[in-house]
Amino acid sequence: MELKIFGAPILKVEKILIIKFQDMPYRYYDGVKDNEAYMILPLDYCMIAAMNGQPRADRMREFMKRAEKPIIEALLKAIPLDLDLHKADDKVLSDVWDALKELFEKLEGKGARTAVVTKVLHRKRPRLIPMLDNKVLNNCIYHAWKDLKSDNKTTIPYIWHGQKYNICNCMRLMRDDISPQVKPLRTIRDILIHNKKLDIDRSITLLRLYEAVMWKIYYYNVWRQHSKKSKR
Repeated sequence: MELKIFGAPILKVEKILIIKFQDMPYRYYDGVKDNEAYMILPLDYCMIAAMNGQPRADRMREFMKRAEKPIIEALLKAIPLDLDLHKADDKVLSDVWDALKELFEKLEGKGARTAVVTKVLHRKRPRLIPMLDNKVLNNCIYHAWKDLKSDNKTTIPYIWHGQKYNICNCMRLMRDDISPQVKPLRTIRDILIHNKKLDIDRSITLLRLYEAVMWKIYYYNVWRQHSKKSKR
């Protein structure tokens, strides 16, 4: 079994994820069920604390002003509940991408940047919307530009504009990386589910596993680079 993150083989995937879910137990975020698929509630914002977010009262107030507008419910209803990111074909699902783009634009602002918005929305569409903090986003950018420079590709998504990420294009990049790796991801999921110490159930998505590996690998690489510099 071999899982790759943007073409680079990842060894000991199960160990990486076991450590990840030991650091942040499944039941604290992923295991908290969401019963309002078409509404964003104050609880959804508070849940970012379980993912190292900082849900201060003033930030929450500003975010909820935007999240409680009727347009948010309408946009969530335009995004299917059972859609997997690795199946999100652009030609077939152009309307969904348009709804996602507008949803991100409406929710981002004071009190919520990309990391917070995606952590909230991941609860609403866990099979489609990844949690995109700087570690995951920087991984996307690094590999996109690496490919662009080495192969002179013209199809690499434009994922960075000024000081703002194009979240939908980052998702497309992740989709293209996940799609051919569904089988190893399912195998990894089965291994984790049968690990009684982790208390993970089958509702965990392939996208969540992929994003968790990506986060951990990026964190490890940064730590390793820092360690090398410290030894000089």
